[in-house]
Amino acid sequence: MDSFITINDSIANFYKENYPKLPKANIIKNATVYTGDVTYDGRLHDMAGLTRDQNILLYQGGFAKKRGLDILIESAQYLPDNWTLVMMGWGNYEDHLRKLAGEHTLKSDNRENPRIVFIPPAPHAELSLWTAGAAIGVIPYELFGLNHLYCTPNKLWEYPASGVPILCSGMLEMKYSVEKDDIGWVIPQVFTSTDISDVVNNLKLDTLHQKRSNCLEYIKKDNWSLYEKRLVNVYKEI
Repeated sequence: MDSFITINDSIANFYKENYPKLPKANIIKNATVYTGDVTYDGRLHDMAGLTRDQNILLYQGGFAKKRGLDILIESAQYLPDNWTLVMMGWGNYEDHLRKLAGEHTLKSDNRENPRIVFIPPAPHAELSLWTAGAAIGVIPYELFGLNHLYCTPNKLWEYPASGVPILCSGMLEMKYSVEKDDIGWVIPQVFTSTDISDVVNNLKLDTLHQKRSNCLEYIKKDNWSLYEKRLVNVYKEI
C-alpha cells in the first residue's frame, strides 16, 4: 500500500495504534464547498407550511436507526410554541418516525405551527439555501460503536455553511469541533429527549447570534478547498 485516506484524527490514530505497518494516514475530511454567505429566501418555512417567524430545529439527512431520531422526535413535545422540529430527509426508517411523531403530537395542541413536520430531501445543489432557514441544526447520533464515536458527518460542515449552529451528541470528533470553534451546543453521549429540548428552552438570543457568527468564520477556514488540495497531492505522490 502506497497511501491511505481517512476522515479525521481519531480514526487516523486508531489505525496508527492498531495497524502500525500502514503508511501515515492522509486526513481528508467530509467538508462541504464554501460558496460564500447564504441569503435565505423562505423556502424551508414554505415547504414545511410554517410562518416565517417560527424557529426551526432542523434534522437533514438519512432516516436510519441509531441516529438518535426516536429521541429527537420525542423532544418535540417539550419545545416552546415558537419552535418546530423539521425532519428533512429520506430512508426506510421514515414510516416508523412518522408514527412516533403522531404519538408525540398532542391532540390538545392549539398551536399556529405544528410541533413536527416531515419534508422531502432538498436537491444537493440547493441544500445550503434550504438549511439556512433553520435556527439550529441537530446531529443526535447515538453511541453505537467506533463508527459513531469517531464520526464527522457532512452535517458538521453543511449546517455552519448556512450560518446554522449545531446541536450534537458528544461523539468525540463532533464534540471537539463544536466546542473548539464555539459553533453550537454539545449534549451527553448518552442523552435523553429533554437534553435536546433544554438547549432550546434555555437559549438566549444573543448566544444564538454569536454562534451563527462563529459558524460563518469556521466554514471560511475549514471547508473543501483545504482538503481538495490534500487529495490532489495524495494522487500526485502515488
